[in-house]
Amino acid sequence: MKFSVKAGEFANALKPVLEVATKETSKEHSSAEKITLKAEKDGVIASAYGGTASIRSEISDAHIGNLSYSFSTDGEVTTNASHLMNALKSFRGSEEVELHSVSGALNIHLCDDHDVYQTINTYTDHIKLPIIATKFKDEAEVNRSVFHESFSKVDFAVAFENKMQKYMCVVFEASKNKIRLASGSGARFAVCDVEGKNITNVTKSTLIIFPKNNLGCIKSVIGGSASEKINVGYAERDSKSGASEQIVISFDGVQMCIFNIDSKIRYPNLDKIIGAKYPCHVVADNSDFKYAVKGVSVSKDISQEGLHNTDVTTVSDKEVITFETRSLAKAKRKVKFDSDESNLKGSDTPWFRVSSTYLAEVASRIGDTGSIQIAFENQEDYKDLREDDDKQPLPVLVTFPEIVNEARDTTEKLYIFFVLSTK
Repeated sequence: MKFSVKAGEFANALKPVLEVATKETSKEHSSAEKITLKAEKDGVIASAYGGTASIRSEISDAHIGNLSYSFSTDGEVTTNASHLMNALKSFRGSEEVELHSVSGALNIHLCDDHDVYQTINTYTDHIKLPIIATKFKDEAEVNRSVFHESFSKVDFAVAFENKMQKYMCVVFEASKNKIRLASGSGARFAVCDVEGKNITNVTKSTLIIFPKNNLGCIKSVIGGSASEKINVGYAERDSKSGASEQIVISFDGVQMCIFNIDSKIRYPNLDKIIGAKYPCHVVADNSDFKYAVKGVSVSKDISQEGLHNTDVTTVSDKEVITFETRSLAKAKRKVKFDSDESNLKGSDTPWFRVSSTYLAEVASRIGDTGSIQIAFENQEDYKDLREDDDKQPLPVLVTFPEIVNEARDTTEKLYIFFVLSTK
């Protein structure tokens, strides 16, 4: 195998393959940490398979504008993915290098001076990718940047406790002119809805659930692409072709496959919360809210019950929201709310108690301008509530300011909601 390329362009093209080879892998899998390069007349096929995900990337001048690919002889070589990337980065990005496989080694020479080179060891066995599905139960073409931005706004909320397996995922929903990305821990959820005429091509509702194992790779691979659109498809196991259950993400000659799908997951109806009629809601300035939450989050000192909670009380006649910690380190902060945009029913001082961490997560995701809306039920109405009672209070629902992108003709709505604390 022998071919030459620009070192920097080739290294950039290999980044998604490196991610799958080295991140979120089954560490004992025989192909983990490895990459296979196959030289062909029109370009290089780079492959990786870490046990939980695989990737096949066609690297050519058709996909990479300034690659300067020059083919000499065909062939295949498998080596350590990180070593290959480090070797390529040891040359200037603009320099052309020749990759030439010989027995047991891959030589990388500077084209202008063959006396300048790097050599890395190779393996005798090449990576064998699982069969890539071609028929999908659910499939959507979606604007890549919209998908990536929305994904990045909700993936923080994924469950981390093993007992919450059904929430160890990110949910993707697509319908005509709308997509939704959502995740949650069971106690706290984040939902991002984006509407626009050109963001997806689906004609029927589509639901695809990404497992937690590969969320980092998915975000990195999609985020590193310059493609306008990506195709996302979920395929059931196909006994005829031998393809296993998988999610396939495709764009610009790249096919990334996600395995170990839990098809039994049934996610809760998020619209029951987002569309609920709350008796109380207040609208507060983003900046004021952020500073108040910084105050109640100064210390992580917990209460005697082992919690770090905050009581949030609205005082209607003073048009003030108070935030007061119940932890060992005391803090009390006040925020004015907009009485014209707010509504408080049933009490002059409705209140709720939540984890200070949830408030901090909201504060870290809002800008310095605009206003957020906090919708809730008065916790006083549930003071005698038992865990086995049928009627439970609604979660606190925080609605972020709408983001209108005129260039893309899209409108984004972000929500975070979380359960009350009774301690």
